[in-house]
Amino acid sequence: MRSVVFNASALFCFLSSPLLSSLIAFSVSLRLLIMIEFFFDTEEVDFEKLQVIEPVVEKILSDYEYILKYENIILMSDEELLEINREFLRHDYFTDIITFNYSEVPKNVEAELYISWDRVKENANEHNVSDLDELYRVIIHGTLHLVGFEDGTPKLKNEMQSLENQYINSIVPRGTL
Repeated sequence: MRSVVFNASALFCFLSSPLLSSLIAFSVSLRLLIMIEFFFDTEEVDFEKLQVIEPVVEKILSDYEYILKYENIILMSDEELLEINREFLRHDYFTDIITFNYSEVPKNVEAELYISWDRVKENANEHNVSDLDELYRVIIHGTLHLVGFEDGTPKLKNEMQSLENQYINSIVPRGTL
């Protein structure tokens, strides 16, 4: 085992140096970028525009005192998501999102959000919003599930939609949805 001895004065100088501050800022930025990753096989989604959802996801988790370890957001077809729905939830119907939190630690999020790009586009058309705005809403919806919200009754669904609107309004200007 190798041991390292630091001179306290030299350590203080290093800890208060601009170089260390820059390294820490870069490390934190890099960590934030890695915590939420997007996976998709379509040219229809602009990755740069998708990144505005990251601070919203982090805000939702922070508001409910959850710690984000990672959140993978995977866009796929209706048929692919239907297979997951059948295999893991025993449901035989299309859905826009299925959310799994793999963490065994309470209040930690190690999750995957499987999203049907087909459903997102259809719902966007039905609600007269852009595909991207609808995708934001679905990601917010899935993240709300991760912090414990359910939508199995009309009352719970209304509560969840209200929260979705609150969070989506933080990134999408009013009147555009």
